[in-house]
Amino acid sequence: IIWAGLKLTSTEVTITDAAQAFFRYENGVNDGELQAISSVGGVDVATDTGIVIAVSTQYRFKIAIGSDRKAKFYVNGKHYKTSAALTTAVDLIPYIGVACDGTGAAKAISVYGQAISRVMA
Repeated sequence: IIWAGLKLTSTEVTITDAAQAFFRYENGVNDGELQAISSVGGVDVATDTGIVIAVSTQYRFKIAIGSDRKAKFYVNGKHYKTSAALTTAVDLIPYIGVACDGTGAAKAISVYGQAISRVMA
């Protein structure tokens, strides 16, 4: 299981946070395709990107939240999803994680960079 994005907790579980915007991959879920997950007010929406995650392949994930509080999800520069407006006054935390799914061997991911910024109006 791989997850990366903005959450309230560090868990990969979709239903844990009432507000979040993150990417999630689990080999036995969604036919092994990457999902863009958003949660607003506890309503979780998982969008299939159609991307089959492959070993030793680089992916560039981007989540951009505009002044309208809608999260836009991009992979390798292509837009895949726009969420409903996220809850106001919620400070989301950037997380990247990997976890073992079931009894399989532990896996690893290589992260070549992470950035987060806030443009003040």
